Amino acid sequence: IPTSPRYPISSEARALKEQILKIAYANQTRTDNTAEVRAQIDPLIHRLISITPERTEPQKIPQVLGGWNQAWSDAPFFAPNPLGAYDLTKIYQVVFPGYYWNISRFVPKDGPPLTGFLRGAFGVTDDSLKPVVFTKDVFGVGDIPPRFDALTFAIRAEAGEWDKQPSPFDSELGKPQSPLVNAYVDDNFRVLTNPPDKNGRNVLFILVRISVIPSARSKD
Repeated sequence: IPTSPRYPISSEARALKEQILKIAYANQTRTDNTAEVRAQIDPLIHRLISITPERTEPQKIPQVLGGWNQAWSDAPFFAPNPLGAYDLTKIYQVVFPGYYWNISRFVPKDGPPLTGFLRGAFGVTDDSLKPVVFTKDVFGVGDIPPRFDALTFAIRAEAGEWDKQPSPFDSELGKPQSPLVNAYVDDNFRVLTNPPDKNGRNVLFILVRISVIPSARSKD
């Protein structure tokens, strides 16, 4: 996706993004070294943000809308659990005005892969997305179909196609979560985080723009 002429990106910003993504993809499938990866990525992100003109969250939203693939995250819920493990190369988010759908490939310890859908509703302030509230958590088709359109996938979930297939996980439905901040976004790269807690810790999501979800078996 070409960079919008309204939001030009400097050569330094491009180089920083390349460094961040190189580290992210090298560690995409690991959950045991998140502190070490954050130590490498954080200075690069801080520099990227420092050389980028400031915008409010409402000003960023037009670039946030659409489909994204997660390159890396240190969110603890992506660690393997007693039921199985997420395929960390197949974590997606499709953002609409006021809500988003997370789409993920989950591989149970027993049984075929499953496609999970989690809907989050949000408001927008100048500084952040208001505390997200999860409003639906369901499982859809088995595996993610080859070359399936991410937007269509999310729209089908929004239309209620899989409402009768609830998630097997403990649900946080209806409970306000932490606010979220799009610390950086351009046409094809996004850094999503949340305000630090009382111990100064937060989680980080590095995302890249997508329009079509590749096959779970694809090496794309």
